[in-house]
Amino acid sequence: MSRKFQTDYLVPALLPRLDGITERLTAGASVADVGCGGATSTIAMAKAFPASKFIGYDISLHALERARANIAAAGVSNIKLHNPAFDPLPEDSSIDFITTFDVVHDSTHPRQLIDAIKNSLKRDGSWLCADVKGLPTFAENRRDNPMATLAYSFSVLVCMSAGLSTPDGAGLGTLGFHEQKAREMTAAAGLSSFNVIPFDGDVFNAFYDIRH
Repeated sequence: MSRKFQTDYLVPALLPRLDGITERLTAGASVADVGCGGATSTIAMAKAFPASKFIGYDISLHALERARANIAAAGVSNIKLHNPAFDPLPEDSSIDFITTFDVVHDSTHPRQLIDAIKNSLKRDGSWLCADVKGLPTFAENRRDNPMATLAYSFSVLVCMSAGLSTPDGAGLGTLGFHEQKAREMTAAAGLSSFNVIPFDGDVFNAFYDIRH
């Protein structure tokens, strides 16, 4: 996920496309940015919505270290950081809004991740899932996806290594969490509302508003 999207488009252009979310964040909400990396997106949202409380989750110690430095430099006080290996997502349906930006396709256990998101999300909450645009088969991607060559290069060099970094890793790859797969996996987890968010500010990613 590009830094420009996170800093320039996420808050003013994308979040208003999710029904009720901007209003909820303005009033004060509980937000989890899962796979937050250096917390660029977390900081952008925290600055825009000071009444809300944000938790950035990441399993990378290097990412969390960078996130702490970025949060300190930004001067925001409404963000906490958790390593889900020690402080997992809550299972009490207490979070209003969850975000994942190019996270699920890299997960070693995407179904477990989706289950954790579902269990932490309020019944009237929303999960904004951004992931790489793709099609179900190699043939379809080769024929119809102009980003396929670049995406498969990323997949071989980076994303498959991430997705297979445990012995039982799923190895979805860069194009592995396409819309059809996302619909199947979220429905299997018990999330029945799945809407594609039209957004042309990012040619590489698709955006989904997923709810109970």
